[in-house]
Amino acid sequence: ANGLTTTVSEARDGDGIVDLVMLESTTLNADGSITVLTEDRSRDGATYSSSTVTTSASGRTTTQTNDYDADGIADLTVQSDLDIAVDGVQTQTTTRTAANGDAIGRLTVENSADGRAVTTYNDVDGNGHDDMRITATVADDGTRQSESEYLSTGGALQSTYTMTTSGDGRTITRERDRNGDGEIDLRTVDVTDIATNGSVTREVAYYGREDALSAREIYETSDDQMRSKISFDFDGDGTVEASNESQTIYAGNGDVTQTQYVYGSPIVNGDSIGTPIEATITTTT
Repeated sequence: ANGLTTTVSEARDGDGIVDLVMLESTTLNADGSITVLTEDRSRDGATYSSSTVTTSASGRTTTQTNDYDADGIADLTVQSDLDIAVDGVQTQTTTRTAANGDAIGRLTVENSADGRAVTTYNDVDGNGHDDMRITATVADDGTRQSESEYLSTGGALQSTYTMTTSGDGRTITRERDRNGDGEIDLRTVDVTDIATNGSVTREVAYYGREDALSAREIYETSDDQMRSKISFDFDGDGTVEASNESQTIYAGNGDVTQTQYVYGSPIVNGDSIGTPIEATITTTT
Protein backbone atom coordinates (compact mmCIF):
# COMPACT_ATOMS: atom_id res chain seq x y z
CA ALA A 1 0.00 0.00 0.00
CA ASN A 2 2.91 2.36 0.65
CA GLY A 3 4.64 1.51 -2.64
CA LEU A 4 7.89 0.52 -0.92
CA THR A 5 7.81 -3.16 -1.92
CA THR A 6 7.84 -4.64 -5.40
CA THR A 7 7.59 -8.34 -6.26
CA VAL A 8 8.20 -9.79 -9.71
CA SER A 9 7.56 -13.48 -10.42
CA GLU A 10 8.81 -15.34 -13.49
CA ALA A 11 7.76 -18.70 -14.95
CA ARG A 12 10.69 -19.16 -17.29
CA ASP A 13 9.71 -22.43 -18.96
CA GLY A 14 6.04 -21.58 -19.57
CA ASP A 15 4.64 -24.34 -17.33
CA GLY A 16 2.80 -21.85 -15.11
CA ILE A 17 5.00 -22.61 -12.12
CA VAL A 18 7.02 -19.72 -10.72
CA ASP A 19 10.76 -20.35 -11.06
CA LEU A 20 12.13 -17.02 -9.86
CA VAL A 21 10.88 -14.31 -7.52
CA MET A 22 12.58 -10.91 -7.43
CA LEU A 23 11.73 -8.91 -4.33
CA GLU A 24 12.66 -5.25 -3.91
CA SER A 25 11.93 -3.45 -0.65
CA THR A 26 12.72 0.17 0.25
CA THR A 27 13.32 1.41 3.77
CA LEU A 28 13.18 5.10 4.70
CA ASN A 29 15.63 5.40 7.58
CA ALA A 30 15.29 7.85 10.47
CA ASP A 31 18.47 9.74 9.46
CA GLY A 32 17.06 10.48 6.02
CA SER A 33 19.01 7.79 4.20
CA ILE A 34 17.29 5.28 1.94
CA THR A 35 18.03 1.55 1.81
CA VAL A 36 16.90 -0.64 -1.07
CA LEU A 37 17.14 -4.43 -0.65
CA THR A 38 16.89 -6.62 -3.73
CA GLU A 39 16.57 -10.39 -3.31
CA ASP A 40 16.43 -13.21 -5.85
CA ARG A 41 14.43 -16.14 -4.51
CA SER A 42 13.63 -19.61 -5.75
CA ARG A 43 10.10 -20.96 -6.07
CA ASP A 44 10.20 -22.30 -2.51
CA GLY A 45 11.08 -18.88 -1.12
CA ALA A 46 14.77 -19.52 -0.45
CA THR A 47 17.03 -16.51 -1.15
CA TYR A 48 20.05 -17.35 -3.33
CA SER A 49 21.46 -13.83 -3.86
CA SER A 50 20.86 -10.31 -2.60
CA SER A 51 21.99 -6.74 -3.03
CA THR A 52 21.62 -3.78 -0.66
CA VAL A 53 22.03 -0.15 -1.72
CA THR A 54 22.03 2.62 0.89
CA THR A 55 22.02 6.27 -0.16
CA SER A 56 22.76 8.96 2.40
CA ALA A 57 20.33 11.79 3.12
CA SER A 58 22.54 14.21 1.19
CA GLY A 59 22.74 11.85 -1.78
CA ARG A 60 26.53 12.16 -1.81
CA THR A 61 27.34 8.71 -0.41
CA THR A 62 26.10 5.43 -1.85
CA THR A 63 27.03 2.01 -0.49
CA GLN A 64 26.17 -1.20 -2.30
CA THR A 65 26.77 -4.66 -0.85
CA ASN A 66 26.39 -7.81 -2.92
CA ASP A 67 25.89 -11.24 -1.37
CA TYR A 68 26.17 -13.55 -4.36
CA ASP A 69 25.56 -16.84 -2.53
CA ALA A 70 23.14 -15.72 0.22
CA ASP A 71 25.44 -16.81 3.05
CA GLY A 72 24.96 -13.52 4.87
CA ILE A 73 28.45 -12.25 4.03
CA ALA A 74 28.95 -9.38 1.57
CA ASP A 75 31.13 -10.71 -1.24
CA LEU A 76 31.61 -7.26 -2.75
CA THR A 77 31.05 -3.79 -1.34
CA VAL A 78 31.13 -0.70 -3.55
CA GLN A 79 31.07 2.70 -1.86
CA SER A 80 30.89 5.99 -3.76
CA ASP A 81 31.52 9.33 -2.03
CA LEU A 82 31.02 12.74 -3.63
CA ASP A 83 32.80 15.77 -2.23
CA ILE A 84 32.06 19.31 -3.42
CA ALA A 85 34.71 21.83 -2.38
CA VAL A 86 34.03 25.50 -1.69
CA ASP A 87 35.64 26.40 -5.03
CA GLY A 88 33.19 24.16 -6.89
CA VAL A 89 35.58 21.28 -7.60
CA GLN A 90 33.76 17.94 -7.41
CA THR A 91 35.60 14.78 -6.42
CA GLN A 92 33.93 11.38 -6.55
CA THR A 93 35.73 8.38 -5.09
CA THR A 94 34.49 4.85 -5.66
CA THR A 95 36.05 2.04 -3.61
CA ARG A 96 35.56 -1.69 -4.17
CA THR A 97 36.07 -3.95 -1.14
CA ALA A 98 36.27 -7.75 -0.98
CA ALA A 99 34.59 -9.98 1.60
CA ASN A 100 37.64 -9.88 3.89
CA GLY A 101 37.55 -6.07 4.00
CA ASP A 102 40.54 -5.51 1.69
CA ALA A 103 40.23 -2.82 -0.96
CA ILE A 104 40.45 -4.35 -4.43
CA GLY A 105 40.07 -1.18 -6.47
CA ARG A 106 39.64 2.57 -6.19
CA LEU A 107 38.56 5.09 -8.82
CA THR A 108 38.68 8.84 -8.18
CA VAL A 109 37.26 11.38 -10.64
CA GLU A 110 37.91 15.08 -10.11
CA ASN A 111 35.90 17.67 -12.06
CA SER A 112 36.86 21.34 -12.18
CA ALA A 113 34.26 23.96 -11.28
CA ASP A 114 33.89 25.09 -14.90
CA GLY A 115 33.68 21.51 -16.20
CA ARG A 116 36.64 21.98 -18.55
CA ALA A 117 39.07 19.71 -16.73
CA VAL A 118 38.51 16.14 -15.58
CA THR A 119 41.21 14.07 -13.89
CA THR A 120 40.74 10.36 -13.28
CA TYR A 121 42.91 8.37 -10.86
CA ASN A 122 42.57 4.59 -11.21
CA ASP A 123 43.99 2.24 -8.58
CA VAL A 124 43.14 -1.02 -10.33
CA ASP A 125 44.21 -3.42 -7.56
CA GLY A 126 43.47 -1.31 -4.49
CA ASN A 127 47.05 -1.23 -3.21
CA GLY A 128 46.92 2.50 -2.56
CA HIS A 129 48.96 3.48 -5.65
CA ASP A 130 47.43 4.84 -8.84
CA ASP A 131 48.02 2.57 -11.82
CA MET A 132 46.69 5.12 -14.32
CA ARG A 133 46.01 8.85 -14.40
CA ILE A 134 43.97 10.46 -17.17
CA THR A 135 43.58 14.23 -17.51
CA ALA A 136 41.13 15.66 -20.05
CA THR A 137 40.89 19.40 -20.71
CA VAL A 138 39.02 21.77 -23.03
CA ALA A 139 40.69 25.09 -23.90
CA ASP A 140 38.97 28.40 -24.67
CA ASP A 141 39.37 27.84 -28.43
CA GLY A 142 37.72 24.41 -28.19
CA THR A 143 40.95 22.41 -28.33
CA ARG A 144 40.53 19.13 -26.46
CA GLN A 145 43.42 17.24 -24.89
CA SER A 146 43.57 13.90 -23.12
CA GLU A 147 46.75 12.75 -21.39
CA SER A 148 47.05 9.21 -20.03
CA GLU A 149 49.85 8.27 -17.65
CA TYR A 150 50.62 4.63 -16.89
CA LEU A 151 52.37 3.96 -13.58
CA SER A 152 54.26 1.08 -11.98
CA THR A 153 53.21 -0.62 -8.75
CA GLY A 154 55.38 1.81 -6.83
CA GLY A 155 53.94 4.85 -8.62
CA ALA A 156 56.83 5.47 -11.07
CA LEU A 157 55.87 6.77 -14.50
CA GLN A 158 56.16 4.03 -17.14
CA SER A 159 54.62 5.57 -20.26
CA THR A 160 52.32 8.34 -21.46
CA TYR A 161 49.86 8.83 -24.29
CA THR A 162 48.50 12.25 -25.27
CA MET A 163 45.85 13.10 -27.85
CA THR A 164 45.08 16.69 -28.84
CA THR A 165 42.16 17.62 -31.10
CA SER A 166 41.77 21.10 -32.54
CA GLY A 167 38.59 23.07 -31.96
CA ASP A 168 37.31 22.36 -35.48
CA GLY A 169 38.18 18.67 -35.16
CA ARG A 170 40.32 18.70 -38.31
CA THR A 171 43.73 18.29 -36.66
CA ILE A 172 44.47 15.41 -34.30
CA THR A 173 47.90 14.97 -32.75
CA ARG A 174 48.86 11.80 -30.89
CA GLU A 175 52.06 11.50 -28.86
CA ARG A 176 53.45 8.45 -27.09
CA ASP A 177 56.31 8.23 -24.60
CA ARG A 178 56.85 4.49 -24.42
CA ASN A 179 59.25 4.33 -21.46
CA GLY A 180 58.34 7.37 -19.38
CA ASP A 181 61.64 9.21 -19.91
CA GLY A 182 59.91 12.43 -21.01
CA GLU A 183 60.91 12.02 -24.67
CA ILE A 184 58.25 11.51 -27.35
CA ASP A 185 58.98 8.24 -29.15
CA LEU A 186 56.15 8.47 -31.68
CA ARG A 187 54.08 11.45 -32.80
CA THR A 188 51.25 11.26 -35.31
CA VAL A 189 49.71 14.36 -36.89
CA ASP A 190 46.39 13.77 -38.66
CA VAL A 191 45.17 16.79 -40.66
CA THR A 192 41.97 16.98 -42.73
CA ASP A 193 41.44 19.78 -45.26
CA ILE A 194 38.11 20.45 -46.98
CA ALA A 195 38.52 22.50 -50.15
CA THR A 196 36.02 25.06 -51.38
CA ASN A 197 34.93 22.64 -54.12
CA GLY A 198 34.04 20.01 -51.52
CA SER A 199 36.96 17.65 -52.07
CA VAL A 200 38.65 16.29 -48.95
CA THR A 201 42.36 15.69 -48.36
CA ARG A 202 43.59 13.99 -45.23
CA GLU A 203 47.29 13.61 -44.46
CA VAL A 204 48.68 11.46 -41.66
CA ALA A 205 52.34 12.08 -40.82
CA TYR A 206 54.42 9.90 -38.49
CA TYR A 207 57.37 11.31 -36.53
CA GLY A 208 59.97 9.48 -34.47
CA ARG A 209 62.43 10.73 -31.87
CA GLU A 210 63.86 14.21 -32.42
CA ASP A 211 60.68 14.94 -34.42
CA ALA A 212 62.06 13.29 -37.57
CA LEU A 213 59.42 12.55 -40.22
CA SER A 214 59.38 8.79 -40.83
CA ALA A 215 56.34 8.21 -43.08
CA ARG A 216 53.22 9.79 -44.57
CA GLU A 217 49.81 8.69 -45.80
CA ILE A 218 47.61 10.92 -47.97
CA TYR A 219 43.90 10.25 -48.53
CA GLU A 220 42.05 12.22 -51.22
CA THR A 221 38.34 12.10 -52.01
CA SER A 222 36.55 14.07 -54.73
CA ASP A 223 33.58 16.26 -53.89
CA ASP A 224 31.14 13.72 -55.37
CA GLN A 225 32.98 10.82 -53.67
CA MET A 226 33.29 9.07 -57.02
CA ARG A 227 37.08 9.27 -57.07
CA SER A 228 39.54 8.52 -54.27
CA LYS A 229 43.27 8.10 -53.92
CA ILE A 230 45.57 6.80 -51.20
CA SER A 231 49.26 7.69 -51.46
CA PHE A 232 52.12 6.32 -49.37
CA ASP A 233 55.45 7.93 -48.56
CA PHE A 234 57.02 5.02 -46.74
CA ASP A 235 60.26 6.69 -45.65
CA GLY A 236 59.14 10.30 -45.15
CA ASP A 237 61.45 11.71 -47.85
CA GLY A 238 58.63 13.65 -49.54
CA THR A 239 58.30 11.24 -52.47
CA VAL A 240 55.28 8.96 -52.82
CA GLU A 241 56.41 5.38 -53.35
CA ALA A 242 53.01 3.79 -53.97
CA SER A 243 49.38 4.73 -54.43
CA ASN A 244 45.96 3.22 -54.87
CA GLU A 245 43.31 4.99 -56.96
CA SER A 246 39.63 4.16 -57.25
CA GLN A 247 37.01 5.63 -59.57
CA THR A 248 33.29 4.89 -59.85
CA ILE A 249 31.22 5.76 -62.94
CA TYR A 250 27.43 5.52 -63.13
CA ALA A 251 26.19 5.09 -66.70
CA GLY A 252 22.85 6.30 -67.94
CA ASN A 253 21.64 2.73 -68.45
CA GLY A 254 22.22 1.91 -64.77
CA ASP A 255 25.58 0.22 -65.20
CA VAL A 256 28.14 0.93 -62.48
CA THR A 257 31.84 0.66 -63.34
CA GLN A 258 34.47 0.65 -60.63
CA THR A 259 38.13 0.92 -61.60
CA GLN A 260 41.01 0.48 -59.18
CA TYR A 261 44.66 1.14 -59.97
CA VAL A 262 47.69 0.26 -57.86
CA TYR A 263 50.81 2.23 -58.69
CA GLY A 264 54.36 1.55 -57.58
CA SER A 265 55.96 4.40 -59.51
CA PRO A 266 56.68 7.84 -58.03
CA ILE A 267 53.94 10.43 -58.28
CA VAL A 268 54.68 14.00 -59.35
CA ASN A 269 52.34 16.95 -58.76
CA GLY A 270 49.50 14.62 -57.85
CA ASP A 271 49.55 12.85 -61.25
CA SER A 272 50.45 9.19 -61.46
CA ILE A 273 53.27 8.33 -63.84
CA GLY A 274 54.39 4.96 -65.00
CA THR A 275 52.37 1.85 -65.72
CA PRO A 276 50.00 0.59 -63.02
CA ILE A 277 51.19 -2.52 -61.24
CA GLU A 278 47.63 -3.80 -61.14
CA ALA A 279 44.27 -2.64 -62.51
CA THR A 280 40.87 -4.04 -61.58
CA ILE A 281 37.69 -3.12 -63.45
CA THR A 282 34.31 -4.23 -62.14
CA THR A 283 31.06 -3.50 -63.98
CA THR A 284 27.67 -4.12 -62.41
CA THR A 285 24.60 -4.04 -64.61
